[in-house]
Amino acid sequence: MKKILIIEDDQEILSLLSRKISDAGYQVQTAQDGEEGLKILRSDKPDLVLLDIILPNVDGLELLKRKQALDETKDIPVVVISNSGAPAEISQARRLGAVDWITKTEFSLQETLDKINKIIQESR
Repeated sequence: MKKILIIEDDQEILSLLSRKISDAGYQVQTAQDGEEGLKILRSDKPDLVLLDIILPNVDGLELLKRKQALDETKDIPVVVISNSGAPAEISQARRLGAVDWITKTEFSLQETLDKINKIIQESR
């Protein structure tokens, strides 16, 4: 079973995503801050990460930097879910290894699941 790590501090979004993704047959792990997310990323090596940018302790961009610096985690795909759709932030996240971007104001659970499925299929 493929593992998806969701790093998101908004409890409602975290809950909705967790339910939708686990109902689709994935094993879901969650973290509500960047520090906790990094620990899970290193120890469990999920197949994909959904990552918020604005997080307590370690923000999403810093987490991406640290993830890319480690051989054992650098190839794990990351989809950023953020309130911001600012081109500068998106390009910075992509430079740091994010494979896709979802803006929270436009986000749908089904679209998110479709992106996850596509990325997981491509990484086989």
